[in-house]
Amino acid sequence: ARGGLPTLLVLFPYLQVPAYEQWGYGELHAGYREAAEAAGLPFLDLYPDFAAAGLLGDGWPGPALHPGPAGHSLAADRILAVLAERDLLPEPAP
Repeated sequence: ARGGLPTLLVLFPYLQVPAYEQWGYGELHAGYREAAEAAGLPFLDLYPDFAAAGLLGDGWPGPALHPGPAGHSLAADRILAVLAERDLLPEPAP
């Protein structure tokens, strides 16, 4: 980012509900946000989006540590939206 490259820090949530309700992961997310702000870097925390979409916790086939197709789709949409909002997308080639 110091070299002028567009940068967006993206934090995916840990997909186990106890991580936030019992293990204090929300504090970790706050720490990442503060560090990004201190460095002057844009930051996107996907936890609220995953929580609102019901993509946390049980319900994934296999271990609930991987976002799966629905989570990846949600993340891609949010990342694209934030990049566009912050005017960080490259100009289309002529």
